[in-house]
Amino acid sequence: MNVFRSPVTSDARRPPLWLTVSIVAVYTSLFFFFLKNPKNSIQADSGLYLKLAYNLTHHHTFSSSDTPPFVPELYRLPAYPFFLAALTATSPSAIAPVVAIQCLLGVILVFFIWPVFYRYGGRRGAVWGAIFLCFDWVAFWHQDLILTEALFTAMLTGAVCVSIRYLESSDRRHAFVAAFGYGIAALIKPIGVLLAVIFLVSTFRRWKSTLLLVILTLFLPASWVVRNWILTGHPVYTIQGGQLLFECQAVCALAMDTGLTRPQALGILLEEMRKEGALSSRDPVIQSLAYQKKAIQIMKLHPLATLRYNMLGVVRLLAGTGLELILDQLEIKRAGDALPTSELVISGGGTLGSLKTYPALWLVQATYTLFLAGGYCLFGFGIWKLARRGKVRLCFFLIVSAGVIVAVSAHQGFYRLRIPMLPFLAAGIAACFGPSREKNPA
Repeated sequence: MNVFRSPVTSDARRPPLWLTVSIVAVYTSLFFFFLKNPKNSIQADSGLYLKLAYNLTHHHTFSSSDTPPFVPELYRLPAYPFFLAALTATSPSAIAPVVAIQCLLGVILVFFIWPVFYRYGGRRGAVWGAIFLCFDWVAFWHQDLILTEALFTAMLTGAVCVSIRYLESSDRRHAFVAAFGYGIAALIKPIGVLLAVIFLVSTFRRWKSTLLLVILTLFLPASWVVRNWILTGHPVYTIQGGQLLFECQAVCALAMDTGLTRPQALGILLEEMRKEGALSSRDPVIQSLAYQKKAIQIMKLHPLATLRYNMLGVVRLLAGTGLELILDQLEIKRAGDALPTSELVISGGGTLGSLKTYPALWLVQATYTLFLAGGYCLFGFGIWKLARRGKVRLCFFLIVSAGVIVAVSAHQGFYRLRIPMLPFLAAGIAACFGPSREKNPA
């Protein structure tokens, strides 16, 4: 029997009025905050996304080049720049429509998740799951930034909710919608491809149906690979991996082992690569492979520092409270910016420096830390309850998805990379308030 077609009460269909009004009020306030401080929405990566959107609109090409000939962009993925291009076509400098839509997506999320969360945790579980997802401090402050997080979170949350429905009902319509959602998400952030694969593994039933689902899910990412192959001769999805491995993991591991600052370590490694001729090619794919090769070499020479770096990355990813982001949004100088610590980018030195300079932030730090710790505990308990109810596939889907996000993002260690975990964590939190055993329909 398809439980999602069973008669449901109004509570199961839509969130309570007080929760809806609260979410609308919070995200409306964020939009008005943006209108007062529009420049704060532009971050380090925002300029490149806006340039890609400009070239899409005015030159009909996906390139970050300023002038012709336009070199095909291989580092960034296309979905978010297309989103920007659609909303800034008339005025590339006017980002208000983008922020308005992103804030609206933050509100719409609660309507995506409510029926699914209610199914597993009742009204109370759905409320707590919605609170964790919609009021997470880091995710909230990224809704008004010109970055991929807001759009990716909305698309991923929708895909996750439909995936849970499919795991429960085996309705092919849910499978097709989820496949399309993961395909779009994979064109926003690379982690989307791995999450799509986990979805396919979790929903495997028969080879024939799974093969069709694989084609539907991976059609869009595969099309992007074909596009890159045709334009550059390289069948690549993105070249982010090699450069990030080099700049984050290898550079910081060397800095930790030698006592150098991160910029010093980066300069030494780049000079070595120039002497070796590794950067002589202008082909970005070959350069990415060179960065990857050098990164692996450094990691093998400094295995303990690499391990330490990744462990610190996991801690910062899971426990980072985003104080630096708060200070940036409020236009307050970050005390940790000038700290000469080689591990500053990962050790939390900026956070500690800011706490010493602005003691009032300890309250924010403590509150959000409790919020996260409580969420992780409720998620664990929710997984236990789902397992007791025989929802093994759903447990696998939620645990492995969250775990892969941590494993893949640890080498960067930025707290904002935790945001894709939120839909999976929120689903587990909702289940925490449900029954320990499935009720007998009889």
